[in-house]
Amino acid sequence: DMGMEPFLVASSLLAVLAIRLVRVLCPCCRRPVAVDPSLLEQVGVAAGDCDVDRIYEPAGCPKCRQTGFAGRTGIFEILRVTEPIRDLIQRRVTTGTLKTAAVTAGMKTLRQHGWKKVTAGITSLSEVLRVSHADEFVR
Repeated sequence: DMGMEPFLVASSLLAVLAIRLVRVLCPCCRRPVAVDPSLLEQVGVAAGDCDVDRIYEPAGCPKCRQTGFAGRTGIFEILRVTEPIRDLIQRRVTTGTLKTAAVTAGMKTLRQHGWKKVTAGITSLSEVLRVSHADEFVR
């Protein structure tokens, strides 16, 4: 979109990093909830692949000023520009094709990294869904 030739972009890039900040659950008041299978689908986790039976949601207490959150942390997605990815960039393929190839090669999406933070009790699933876009290209 910036008018650069694809071969210049492909030869110059080493990686592309996407970062989103998610709010951290307050450790004093977070409350456990059962995992909702319909939300699992949105984050790209099959119900059979879910390795936890409960996750946490914000509640609110005086320490967090009734917000349920205390601080922020990052979720990340890094696309390493390998030779196959470089070739796709030069061929001007669609974003969906590029993302599918990257995930096939091992890239973890923002939502996949966010899911790890959810299962660790660091943030809520609704927070990850709020700040990340759907992985519709990766299905």
